[in-house]
Amino acid sequence: MAKPIKSTSELSREIYAELGKIPPQYTESEEAVLASLIVEGESYFRIANLLTAEMFYKSSHQLIFTAIQKFGGANCDIISVINQLRSDGNLDVVGGPYFITQLSDKVASAAHIEKHALYIIHAYMCRETIRLSQDIQSLAFSEDLDALATKVSAISDVLVGHGHKEISCVSETIDESYHKILDVVNGVRPIIGLPSGFHQLDRFLYGFQSPDLIIVAGRPSMGKTAFVLSTLRLIAQQHAVGIISLEMSRGQLDNRLLSMESRIPSYKFKSSGGLNRDDLVALEAANKKIKELKLYIDDEPGQHIRVIQNKARKLKRLYDIKLLAVDYLQLAHGDSDNRDREIGEVSAGLKLIAKELDIPVIALSQLNRQVENRTGRTPNLSDLRESGAIEADADIVMFIHRPERYKIETFEDGSSTKGIAQVIIEKNRNGAVGEIGMRFLDYLTLFEDIESTEINTPMHTQASLFNEGKETDDLPF
Repeated sequence: MAKPIKSTSELSREIYAELGKIPPQYTESEEAVLASLIVEGESYFRIANLLTAEMFYKSSHQLIFTAIQKFGGANCDIISVINQLRSDGNLDVVGGPYFITQLSDKVASAAHIEKHALYIIHAYMCRETIRLSQDIQSLAFSEDLDALATKVSAISDVLVGHGHKEISCVSETIDESYHKILDVVNGVRPIIGLPSGFHQLDRFLYGFQSPDLIIVAGRPSMGKTAFVLSTLRLIAQQHAVGIISLEMSRGQLDNRLLSMESRIPSYKFKSSGGLNRDDLVALEAANKKIKELKLYIDDEPGQHIRVIQNKARKLKRLYDIKLLAVDYLQLAHGDSDNRDREIGEVSAGLKLIAKELDIPVIALSQLNRQVENRTGRTPNLSDLRESGAIEADADIVMFIHRPERYKIETFEDGSSTKGIAQVIIEKNRNGAVGEIGMRFLDYLTLFEDIESTEINTPMHTQASLFNEGKETDDLPF
């Protein structure tokens, strides 16, 4: 009769028994991870690509983690886990419902789940290295050099293979970029990135591209939220997009959308008798159109960057969002007590979302007061509030500037500033910088394109873009 095959954990325990030593383990971290997953099922997405069941030292923990994995991060709670373990025939093996209940009390939230996951990985890598070293010793005595080389390579795989993205050869990935270029050249898609809905902006940026972190900055009341909501409204007609609004409530955003779509000033929504018959017809049509938008809103205030990352993963998994906006960066939290470092954690965390989910992330940002003391009040990169890390992490930085807000009635060429917003692209890692003009309808908080034939602003970069026959490598198209 054939002997049953022993698991890696069983083999490891035999080795430690022979050595007379306790194997590396962090059972408290294992309990913390499992408890986090039970308390906050969605935290699974934060460690799903890091941990496997075999990495847990205790066999009971392996069984519980396996049960949790079956939920894939959705609808996972204490009752669900107990029922799943019962269905798997493992509930009594792990200690019954009482043990699961006690386990769920180990943590109050999943705030530190990644840290505990790294402890588990560390201990697992050490145990695997010890196990493989024993195999290497035996193979060295047997003088089987081929098998020995394989085991030595396996140790290297253990040490670098967990918690890291797979290394790939350019030959395996180049086709994707090549075909994207061909699609643009052959007219299958208009631009390489996700169209913003604003023609002039896309001529600079070629759309919002993955995995860019795009900072939209400005002083208060310049229209940052209006700008982002205007573009999200246009994109969401074809693609799923998400916004994590740390400042405005869902109701406030809904009212803005209704105002934009119906072209009725939102102040008319605030009093009885504010709308006439035509307004009501327009509002009903706007309501129907907005219902068709693939726009997902989360308006929980004061969120930690890890919570934002978790929600971004959920939005990607459930709705396959193509873009995420965060309004605004300085209202998110990190772990550091130092404000500059905390904001740096947030901006770096947003960049990680863009890379991990392969989507563009737009983050709104405040500017410091220095801009108020400058002639013309035109912002620049040094005005980004509280952290130079924002500039460093960002692929694109653009400023929303409306001279009209500062009682500046004309541009340098004498043209009126009324209803004109300057979108100043100050940093563009993969393209041109410069300025474009957009129409801002203050009463609707709505941004719109200005056609090239209408351009009559001092935005020289933009004006030069439409000179017929102009050819230069510095232009964005």
